[in-house]
Amino acid sequence: MVVDLISISFDYASGYANDAVDIRFDADTDIIPPEYYPQYGKNYPFAYIAGQTNRKIKVYFWHNQGLGVICNIHVKTTGSGFYPGLVQESIVDFFDPTIWRCGSYSRPAILTLTGGSVSNSIQHWGFV
Repeated sequence: MVVDLISISFDYASGYANDAVDIRFDADTDIIPPEYYPQYGKNYPFAYIAGQTNRKIKVYFWHNQGLGVICNIHVKTTGSGFYPGLVQESIVDFFDPTIWRCGSYSRPAILTLTGGSVSNSIQHWGFV
């Protein structure tokens, strides 16, 4: 079985109560989520309000097992918890309530980052 991470959106909702703040390329151009595409190497900057503890990301997953085969996956990360933190263990549901069965190859999930810390200064980080 193959499960791939398709994209990560840090600033997926308007405002910044539950996610990252808006960042712009310049005075007229917003960075539009998703900020991270592993297959394309796209890695736009993101930021959280200093001290914010309610950090959420929107992640898209894809699997290769066929429609109706995978109902959910267990998401667990490993690492040291540096900024922006680790993903809290979660279940990503591939169930489609419109057909009452597992019915999708890809699925978005809102995941919470735990551990780590939101810096009190501006820093530049990247993903590999």
